Parts: sequence; structure tokens; C-alpha cells
Amino acid sequence: MLIKHETTHIHLRTIRQEDLPNLWQAAYGGDLIWMAYDAPYFDEPVPSLASYVSDEGRRHVGNPHRLAIIDEDVIIGTVNAYFEDGDLKTWLEVGIGIYDASLWNKGIGFEALGMYISYLFNLYPKIRRIGFTTWSGNQGMIRLGEKLGMTQEARIREVRFWQGMYWDAIRYGVLREAWKPVKYTHETVTD
Repeated sequence: MLIKHETTHIHLRTIRQEDLPNLWQAAYGGDLIWMAYDAPYFDEPVPSLASYVSDEGRRHVGNPHRLAIIDEDVIIGTVNAYFEDGDLKTWLEVGIGIYDASLWNKGIGFEALGMYISYLFNLYPKIRRIGFTTWSGNQGMIRLGEKLGMTQEARIREVRFWQGMYWDAIRYGVLREAWKPVKYTHETVTD
């Protein structure tokens, strides 16, 4: 599967088995500054390439809820979605990771997450809302939610403890009728 926007070189596509070493390298093989913003209070370990390929990465292959962000044919990140309410499948949450900090603040996250949210609203016609949860230390994600026209729906104060301080958990969401759809093309690509 390939998702493209007509005016940008950024596109999204299904993760393939052969992508896993490159995806691991993008995420864990260089500067890990992105991990300082991606829920660092959970203190997730950095997986080895072997464990990533055999475990976590393998679960991403072909998963329509985890797509690679591609820039000029290079994997630079991922978008993902999951149902917060399990089998009820009415509460969809999304996430995004752009692993190279030199690519931040260039509109890539806006383009990628915008395409992905539009795609998800089309994929799940009964979903009324799509959202994400971040924390008050991740100002980039807060700005992204606002730039996408999402509403801050909740602020749970001082529930995330990191670096000797308490931080707020923050939820953003957008209702289908308020979403300004991002035009994109969706192609089914077979290998």
C-alpha cells in the first residue's frame, strides 16, 4: 500500500520485511534524541537489530496500522494507529515518529500525519474521532496537533514523572466533521 499527496515528495507505505534493517538504523542507529520526546518516562530500552527484526519490527511488516514515512526513497519515520478501546473499534489513536531531529520543524510531520488521518477516516467510515496523547514536554507534538486543527480535549495534570519533574498528559482529537481532509492518492502496490 502506498499513500501519496499530490504536492509533496513525502509518502507513506506499508513496511516490508526488507525494510526492517533500514528502519532500525533510522530509529536506533544514530542520534536517539527522538526518544527523549516519545514517552521517555517509560524508559524503553533500545533494541538490538537482531531483536528488532525478530520481534517488534516483524509485527510491523504488512501492518496497515504502522506505515513507513518515506522522503526521497529513504525511510525517515513511521505513523501508527491503534484502537484504545480494543475490539469495540470506535476510539482510534495515532502516533508519529520522525527519527532524525534535523528533519523536525520542516512540515514533514504535518504532511505525513495529515495524509494518515485522512486515510484512516476513509478506511474506517464509522469512526467519529481520531486523536493522540502526548505530554507537556513534547512541544513539537502539541504544535502539530494545533496545526492540524485538532482540539486539546484533556490535560491530565502532573501524571508523567521524568527528570525529577512532573509533566502533564495531553490529549488531542478531531471529529470527522471538523477534519479538513488532506487530498491524497492511495495505491495498492504489489511486490
